[in-house]
Amino acid sequence: PSQFRLCLILYSSEFSPLRYSCKVKEAGVAKMFERRCAATVLLLLFCLVAKVYSAHFRGAVIMVKPKPGGAHREMDIFYHISWRRSASKHFCDSTSVSNGNILAGEAALECEYGCSGNILNKMSYVCTCYNATDDWTFGEYQLTHTFSNVTDAVTIGTSSNAWIAAVSDSRWNVSTTFSLVTRADTGQINSSPRVITTPLLHLQEGCSYTIPLAVSDPDNDIVGCRWAVGNECSSVCDKFPGATLDSSSCTIRYTANRGTGLKVVAIMIEDFAPGSPYHPLSSVALQFLVSVVPLTQSCSRPLVYYGQPSVTLHPSPKTVLLSFNNSVNITLTCATSGTPSYYWERQNGNIPLGAIGVNTNTLILVNVRIEDAGNYRCVAYYYCDVYNSR
Repeated sequence: PSQFRLCLILYSSEFSPLRYSCKVKEAGVAKMFERRCAATVLLLLFCLVAKVYSAHFRGAVIMVKPKPGGAHREMDIFYHISWRRSASKHFCDSTSVSNGNILAGEAALECEYGCSGNILNKMSYVCTCYNATDDWTFGEYQLTHTFSNVTDAVTIGTSSNAWIAAVSDSRWNVSTTFSLVTRADTGQINSSPRVITTPLLHLQEGCSYTIPLAVSDPDNDIVGCRWAVGNECSSVCDKFPGATLDSSSCTIRYTANRGTGLKVVAIMIEDFAPGSPYHPLSSVALQFLVSVVPLTQSCSRPLVYYGQPSVTLHPSPKTVLLSFNNSVNITLTCATSGTPSYYWERQNGNIPLGAIGVNTNTLILVNVRIEDAGNYRCVAYYYCDVYNSR
């Protein structure tokens, strides 16, 4: 692992242990060698401790959108992130979820290109779900940041050590690149694609799977997916061998015939304006785990997501007659099984200012105007899965 290589390089360059033998007779040299041997032990022990503690990253995604009614280049940033639950600072249980506890984060959310400095010194998060058996904690966080004195395109992200040992035990890098230029077609800064994913998928050895990613775009842009490469995925590039990716539907196909264990999915999700299929407006890195386990049930058994709701009532179309001397409110409602979280999207635009219930299952458009006409969609989700209304 990189931690050991680093320590050994530092040791050999400073102490050059191979120049000496334990059989050296000269008292002065022997004493010096004893000191060097002690330094070796201490240094390697330190690396072992760092390795055990730090190997617990399990994936993340960072998304952005312009803040409704906000200042120029004021952006809402929201991220999902997953860690090894048995790491003390990431322990989460039902009480943590019910109380909305904020867990201490690790590594900074920083400007990587086109801007400078840290946006967050530590990426803390609200624990939204966990799994004791698979040993993961999953959460999310949202903040607002104004990008001033920057270029038209910026990259923000987080990077550090280390992925969990079963996968890589080395560096991670999760970043998002987006434009801060006002779009000619919408009159607004672009919103990145959205994706909500489970922290870990269980696949049975020997079975074939189709895994659709739950992607959408607030601006109704064309969304495509591709495998991450180079710095986009750092140490976890090509960690899902044998999988294929349909770029247009963002669907993974995989036959689990390469042994059991953990795999990493590292994908870039991009949005494209109509007529511009080669120039993404934004690129969002998505990284999560897949666990291939021994076959115990039929391969026809559907994929198991954590807490999947089903929509029982889809929003119905509304038609209203507007006049200059009266105001009209419109109520849109969707319903699901369970008690998920919600948000509403509008095709080709943002939800109108003043709307009530944007993060509930009932959206009220207040004093509607002609320009508020459009297609609205309710998204119902647990933070570990998602289901869209029509």
